[in-house]
Amino acid sequence: GHVEVAKVLLEAKADIGLASKSGKTALHYVAYYNGNLDLAKLLLDAGANPNVLDKRKKTPLDYAVSRKNDELVELLLAKGARTGKELRAETDVHYAAANGYADAVKRFIENGGDVNAGDKGGYTALQYAAYNGYIEVVRVLVENKADVNVSANKRKKSALHYAAQKGRKEIALLLLDKGADVNALDKAGRTALDIALRYRRTETGELLRQRGGKLGSELAKPEGGEGGNAEPQPLILDDELDGLTADGVVLNLLLGPEGPGLSILGWPGEIYLIESSSDLSGWIGVDEVTNDEGRIEWSDPRGDLGAVQFYRVRVLD
Repeated sequence: GHVEVAKVLLEAKADIGLASKSGKTALHYVAYYNGNLDLAKLLLDAGANPNVLDKRKKTPLDYAVSRKNDELVELLLAKGARTGKELRAETDVHYAAANGYADAVKRFIENGGDVNAGDKGGYTALQYAAYNGYIEVVRVLVENKADVNVSANKRKKSALHYAAQKGRKEIALLLLDKGADVNALDKAGRTALDIALRYRRTETGELLRQRGGKLGSELAKPEGGEGGNAEPQPLILDDELDGLTADGVVLNLLLGPEGPGLSILGWPGEIYLIESSSDLSGWIGVDEVTNDEGRIEWSDPRGDLGAVQFYRVRVLD
């Protein structure tokens, strides 16, 4: 906080942008330690860059905000300071979309950026925005020719799948209005409706039904035939399904096939209680099976019940 000493050093041509091992400049330290407004003004007037990132990806503004130094925050903003997240959003459209920075997404597009580019995992900006609920970002992207049906990530999920998973009804409606395929299948053969009901997103599920949405099992049913010949639908008991937890019991909800076959992939030695429901409100036990080899091909012993069934698989202790 020694302003006079700082003046002497600056007159001696001290490097105002020199960073420490932690990546902090003199302005970082002012914001981080003492918040001396006069010293901050001196450094800024001498040309200090307020938007340097330290090794924690923080700018002086980040530290001023965390220290609740309103006067310093105001000064830094007047000099064009931005937070580390804002700076990252300017160079990473996926990060910008995932965190709701619509203006940064607009600038990315104005500069000729590819709105359909995937990140290392194949996820697009539209998928991130849909998952996290940033409808303004979604609107910016779809109005600038973002492909609503891209599903190049490892789970083969589209933006509509992610909107359904999180119950983003308004985003789902916007995607549908822009041509999203309501019955697109992910890698596990699930539609957006499957996922909406799996996560109990009732309103979003109703919207999908109104727009022609079907279960994956309904799509698999042979035309004019009975459900009994449908291919088994896979239920993978791992973090893919983000299973719910209740009293130490993992619950995995499968939107059951009209044909009663299930293919269960899990750990050898696990015991499963399989329950069914026709309306997701009342459940009855159907079978208890032991996984001997890691995979079970299971059929409902009651046969074809003539209606869509929902199956819940509990991993018993």
